Amino acid sequence: MNGEGETSDSRTYYVATAPAQMAAPTETKITLPDYSKEEAAVQVSWVAPSNNGAPVYGYKLHMADGPREYSLIYDGVNRADILTFTATNNIFKTQWYRFRVSAVNIIGESVLSPELTVFVAVVPSSPINFTFVSSDAGSIEAKWLEPKYDGGATLDGYNMYYKRVLDGLNVPFTKGEFIPASKLTTIVTGLSANFEYVLYIRAVNIKGESIRSGVIYHYAGPVPSQLAAPTLIVSSRTDTTATV
Repeated sequence: MNGEGETSDSRTYYVATAPAQMAAPTETKITLPDYSKEEAAVQVSWVAPSNNGAPVYGYKLHMADGPREYSLIYDGVNRADILTFTATNNIFKTQWYRFRVSAVNIIGESVLSPELTVFVAVVPSSPINFTFVSSDAGSIEAKWLEPKYDGGATLDGYNMYYKRVLDGLNVPFTKGEFIPASKLTTIVTGLSANFEYVLYIRAVNIKGESIRSGVIYHYAGPVPSQLAAPTLIVSSRTDTTATV
């Protein structure tokens, strides 16, 4: 009511500003549809910021290829529920990309987030032809060939895993010392002499480990020397049998 007993109009106003600056997006997943191809995909995700008094309507994702300027690659206004995006256009392995994200509400758009830098590569393919070479009391030697594909990043080396067969499924594999990429053979030492072991190997690059190679089963004991050629006991011969 006003001073004369008349009803006046009333309105409610909310004090708000554009959303707060968001944290840098995170690299969620990199995929290569085919190891032999150059094309790749990068999935990035982000976390909703403070809305500063007005609901966030959605997000915009910006990408830069190497040193180039940023460009908008995803306009998610009116889709505030979406907090991830997979970039597939002009994404190639062995290349660097930069990402920044912003939030939008009724007042406007936040400043761009800090930068996420992504090197596009995946883990290598598995080492090839993992095979037994020799063994001795408490040691097993194995060899292999380097993986067919490095995943888009320089191969750093290999991790060997092993355990005794009798320890069963509930005992984890032991990870051996890191093997540099220049080596394609190694001797695993410190094993329990004359026990049977199972071994496998994984290739490693900046993105992590490959899936495991095939496995080797072998005893950590000396391989018997070659036997001499058998000899025939002449006196034992009959029409149908002979003793050697």
